[in-house]
Amino acid sequence: MATNNSDPTASARAEVVGRQITGVCFRHDFIEVHIEDVILTGMTKPFGMIGCQGVGPASIVSLVGRVVEGFEVVEGEYVAIDSGESRLAFPIGGESGTGPESVMLVRPAHYELDIPQATWIW
Repeated sequence: MATNNSDPTASARAEVVGRQITGVCFRHDFIEVHIEDVILTGMTKPFGMIGCQGVGPASIVSLVGRVVEGFEVVEGEYVAIDSGESRLAFPIGGESGTGPESVMLVRPAHYELDIPQATWIW
């Protein structure tokens, strides 16, 4: 998948849009959304709408099997993924932030395909 190194948001978007959400993990006080082999980790309290529901453990899990149709970063505010009528967003910083990073996206390395690991942090 081609990436644009001069625009980090565009390269992050290229990694997730069109891929299927394959899992959701609740780990201590953060949430991992597995988008095939790419992992979006939210370390702040999520918000948005999933179907006609707010965001909670049951509604977030219902994203599994859906395809990511959009990815948005509003600098200093939030990082969001969209799938149909659903949006899951994680605030950047704010009251629910517990450290310098709020959201992280990691693409693992695929050495056999000469694809290095990539990490985006907000």
